[in-house]
Amino acid sequence: MKIAIDARRAQINKGMDRYVFELLSGLNSLDFHTEYVLFSKNKHVKHQLDLRSNFSVEDMRGRFRLIGRNGLGFLGPLLFRDIDLCHFTTGDVWYSHFSKTLVTIHDIGDVVHPELFVGDSKDRSRRERLYRFIVKNADYYICVSNFSKQEFCKHFRIDEKRVHVVHHGVGESFRRMSERVLVNETKNKYGIYGDYILFVGALEAKKNVCNLIASYDEAARKISRPFKLVIVGKHDASKPSQYPPLDSVLKRIGNSENVIFTGFAEEGDLPALYNGASVLVVPSIYEGFGLQALEAMACGTPVIVSNGSALPEIVGDAGIYVDPYDIEDMAEKICWVLDNPEVAQEYSERCIERAKLFSWRNTAAETLNVYEQIVRG
Repeated sequence: MKIAIDARRAQINKGMDRYVFELLSGLNSLDFHTEYVLFSKNKHVKHQLDLRSNFSVEDMRGRFRLIGRNGLGFLGPLLFRDIDLCHFTTGDVWYSHFSKTLVTIHDIGDVVHPELFVGDSKDRSRRERLYRFIVKNADYYICVSNFSKQEFCKHFRIDEKRVHVVHHGVGESFRRMSERVLVNETKNKYGIYGDYILFVGALEAKKNVCNLIASYDEAARKISRPFKLVIVGKHDASKPSQYPPLDSVLKRIGNSENVIFTGFAEEGDLPALYNGASVLVVPSIYEGFGLQALEAMACGTPVIVSNGSALPEIVGDAGIYVDPYDIEDMAEKICWVLDNPEVAQEYSERCIERAKLFSWRNTAAETLNVYEQIVRG
């Protein structure tokens, strides 16, 4: 069995990039026999991931440059005749069908909520073209949650038998930490002092950060002891429709000096930041999975999450749920956790147990099973 995998985004970064990185690492530890061909602009990816001899890398200047080409008649399939299955890991699929094809769909938020995702008309056209080729040229799909599968199948009228659900995992570094010195050192590194509630993620419209800031302000006025709101993630001011400005909401609240923006945090610092937080808040309007919630849960940090999209599926009974549009509801739940140590402890234990159901090793094993079903099927 020879599998080609799109490794162009194999790095520890945000969700999709980390998915590719962890999938390859997991396959490397599980499967010594399948021949894997990775296509990537990074010719050092095999060395960086310390992959075994059954993995090889092909530069994008070779045959895989034809991914963006339409047509080619018999030549395309001829060039890829040795490939049993090509797995596109982030939805960027080829424009012609050159071999049996599997595509991972992380979510279709840009289709069902274009107002939260789509920038200008050029961006809209690019996304429409991408989905057109996904539906036309993919034989099978992996969705990262049942929620995403239902949305994808319903919107594009895809036969559910062609769609497999494989959940993301959580890395082993995300765990409850007894080393408080490291937690405190990490807090100091980012200018965090005292208690805090935490948000992690890009400051996109779908993440609903404006409502979180407003809810924090209301909660802070109800609780006697001081605590901060720490926001970890990037804001791209060049895309105002996708990354709404936060200035107006910060001007309206009474304690904006206690809202800390760290910008992008290093991957190795995230476990300590989760461990130091009193609670993680994920007020997203739309999530295809909810990786940050799972990471915090594995660290034993209670999570307050939105009551819609994929979050209830992933968080289960370990989460405290809110209406993402209801600022007062969110503020009350924040106060409830901070004012009741026994509640925080109960949900901390629930989170740890729930997170044990997810691992990147499971993700790789289930994906390998999908490969075998398709190729031998």
